[in-house]
Amino acid sequence: MRGMARSRGTIWLLLLMLSGCSCDSDSKPARPGASASAPVEQGTPPQPLASGIRPLVPRGSASVAQREQLAPLAGPKQLSLELAGKPVGRTLVPVGEKLTQPVLVVLTTPDTAKECERWEQVKPSSGFLLCPSPASDSAAGVKNFKDSIQALSAKFGKHVGQRSTLVGYGAGADTALDLLRESPILFPRGFLIGGGVSGFSSGVVQAFAAQGGERVLFACQDCAAGRSVSNLLRSGIQAKHLDQAELDAEALKSAWAWLSEGDPWW
Repeated sequence: MRGMARSRGTIWLLLLMLSGCSCDSDSKPARPGASASAPVEQGTPPQPLASGIRPLVPRGSASVAQREQLAPLAGPKQLSLELAGKPVGRTLVPVGEKLTQPVLVVLTTPDTAKECERWEQVKPSSGFLLCPSPASDSAAGVKNFKDSIQALSAKFGKHVGQRSTLVGYGAGADTALDLLRESPILFPRGFLIGGGVSGFSSGVVQAFAAQGGERVLFACQDCAAGRSVSNLLRSGIQAKHLDQAELDAEALKSAWAWLSEGDPWW
């Protein structure tokens, strides 16, 4: 059992890399218990999760109990990441931490790449901050993320936990949406800024809730986030919309406080 626990930090990466992302922004995962070919019924609102019924994957199942006590993380505090000799991103390292660490992933475009630096002042001292190489579309963003998390895991091994919180800007928000939909148990919380607002249809939300999804925060001005928020709330997922196009430091801190609230990894 101890060996199994120690391998989880790398097993989730292998599953992610091998699964392949069928992340078409218009695709919808089948409802839990339905066959893969069964169409999702359109226009039918999801039923709220009854208080006495547990989802297929309990929320928070990637819990503190699965974190190992390890040797303190060594520096440097900031590090560029490479895979096969190619730059794939950079990371802020929680030097000195002894437990398996969560990962805050900030997904950006070439135009919003500097936003990742702002999160260095927002996140707590624990946890990795991972900034994959910027991408102009969601498909490239998913690839860049997988390359960067592979490089991070190769460098820090068991210190890299199997639980990530996602932040995405523009096309990076679409990337975050794809990852949230692909593996909710690995990515149970996300902050989508300027994108991804229409990605939580009733069918998607039902699968996200049943597979471990927990919280989603949207930030955009004059956008149609209301339906996604309503769908998420009705399925027992915490969700909010910030009617803001630009987020200053205080707004980011407030957003992070809500996004990380009750998360045992942070």
